[in-house]
Amino acid sequence: GESGTRARDKRRTLLLLHALALVPLSPSPHHQRQARRQAQGCDSRASGRMGLFFDSFEPSKCKTNIKLACNRIGLMRNKKTQVIDKQRREIATLLETDKVDLARVKAEHVIREQGISDGLDMLSALADLLLARFPLVEKHKSKEPCVADIKELVCTIIWAAPRSDIAELEVVSKQLKIKYGDVFFKEASNNNNSCVNARIFFNLSYRTPPYHEIHTCLGSIAKQYGVNWTDDTPDKVAIDGFDAVPTAPDFDMPPPNTGYSQSSSGAYTEGGRVHNPSQPPPAAG
Repeated sequence: GESGTRARDKRRTLLLLHALALVPLSPSPHHQRQARRQAQGCDSRASGRMGLFFDSFEPSKCKTNIKLACNRIGLMRNKKTQVIDKQRREIATLLETDKVDLARVKAEHVIREQGISDGLDMLSALADLLLARFPLVEKHKSKEPCVADIKELVCTIIWAAPRSDIAELEVVSKQLKIKYGDVFFKEASNNNNSCVNARIFFNLSYRTPPYHEIHTCLGSIAKQYGVNWTDDTPDKVAIDGFDAVPTAPDFDMPPPNTGYSQSSSGAYTEGGRVHNPSQPPPAAG
């Protein structure tokens, strides 16, 4: 219509005057909306970047993820128990058919899975304990030293989080890093000064089980499923320095970088000196 023609003419006139730098051109509504969206996007990105530098400890988030992690651990333990039971039945079949070498290989995996299951069970108990003592976490300001009553709990969760495949525990670990700082987090991750619970450290650390532990596992499986099996390589025990099949070593492990090592007998040695395997090695001087 006539009004539409006048509006177009007015717009052309403004464009011409703007080209001649006589009148500043106001943006169209579409361009105004686009500019607002871009500005909002920049603000959100900027706030996100600022959040990376100014993360704060969130107690409610930490407690919620501890509860979720305990539930997840329960599910994982049930699944591992089913896998272990299935593998033990397979080993019994191998022993019955005289496939001992393959049975030993599978027994190593059973020992490893059982250790992880036991470690997760203990980890769940420690997480529950940290939840009960959480007021001690909230009581102190961020970056203050961790109090002795919860130090082992906090260090154990930080150390175990990347080794447990539990996403909720990773969230808790990051929150504890914000709370206690990078230095404390690094010390806990490396288990400096043996701050991690010894049983969890033993069960969740990768290790090759000694011969006598495999022998004990195979004997237990044979007895459970009524398989008539006896080890046909008893000399191996003598080679390892045993007169009889010993029990598994205690769970205590030497702290890292102390110069101590553990033999297949479970004894800790340093410079030819042998320490009783039933006792943890002395602390580094």
